[in-house]
Amino acid sequence: MARRSKDAGTPISRATVHNLITGGGVPRRETLLGFLRGCGVPPREQIRWLTKLDEVYPDARRGIAPRRAPERRLTV
Repeated sequence: MARRSKDAGTPISRATVHNLITGGGVPRRETLLGFLRGCGVPPREQIRWLTKLDEVYPDARRGIAPRRAPERRLTV
């Protein structure tokens, strides 16, 4: 997949492919686009994927990881 994404003009690394497949974090839009192009997804479908990514993870558009709730510490 890494080679195919490079051939499609939007290279992503093997580690990034692994993270995408295993759900290791929220992908940046460029990363998802490289993956979709490497898979041979038509441009119209790519737009649908990117639109859904923006809906689910609005901050992914800027490459910012979603905020996690602060950890709570127990006080005794």
